[in-house]
Amino acid sequence: MMRKVIKGRGLGRKLGFPTINLERDGENGVFLVKVLMDGRNYFGVMHGGEGYSCEIHLFDYKGDAYGKDVSVEVISKIRDTRKFEEEEVEELKRQIMEDVKVAKKICLGLNLIPSC
Repeated sequence: MMRKVIKGRGLGRKLGFPTINLERDGENGVFLVKVLMDGRNYFGVMHGGEGYSCEIHLFDYKGDAYGKDVSVEVISKIRDTRKFEEEEVEELKRQIMEDVKVAKKICLGLNLIPSC
């Protein structure tokens, strides 16, 4: 899917996992994805849930992506989405860390390392 990066709520950054945000499209869940941006491939974890934008935490990306056009390819589904309540912030952080760990294991198994 080809999308333009939009401004999100900033929650990922506050949790220590900055994200690029895209208009919602596709299946709900958490996925390992490959993102083409500025002629370079990045890998990351994408969360897409009902009523939310797609949020993608890119591995090894630092910078401002607002307004950029990106192409996103889903590589593998990691899990179904789960709603976390406001008081479950620490549990949400732990889940994101686990999602990143699982995504990197998948990358290793698919020989996408050192790209992941």
